[in-house]
Amino acid sequence: QESVVLRYLLCAAGDITTSDVDLAAASSGMVVGFNLNPDEAVQSHAKRLGVTINTYKVIYNLIDDVKAAMEGKLRTIEERQPLGSATVKAVFGSGKKKVAGCVVDEGKLQKGAQMEVSRGKEVVYSGKVASLRRIKDNVEEVQVGLECGVGGE
Repeated sequence: QESVVLRYLLCAAGDITTSDVDLAAASSGMVVGFNLNPDEAVQSHAKRLGVTINTYKVIYNLIDDVKAAMEGKLRTIEERQPLGSATVKAVFGSGKKKVAGCVVDEGKLQKGAQMEVSRGKEVVYSGKVASLRRIKDNVEEVQVGLECGVGGE
């Protein structure tokens, strides 16, 4: 999703009313007021319906908050850059705790990094590298060409 569209459902002068709150609730929107304060009945009605009422004295604050609300509606784009890849030679352990004996084919493996274990085209595990061992030592990373044990979370 690249953009969010701002729609004004109602633009009017005067106090915020319960019908304004009902309209915002029906359209999953929010109520924005400038230079006024809604009365207690309207505030309690909005709280009951889960509608946010924002009032402002300075127009620049209103503009900044509307921009922030629109940016919050944008989905984050997740970008993955592989650190490296490894071939699993053997699997050790039983039950939930399993460790893959691997050889690093390219790049490096790093403790705490995201990893995916796939068999063919099917991903059988996705998570973080919880433990990384080289011979009998705990290490932070393993370079290309070396063997290691990799444990997931």
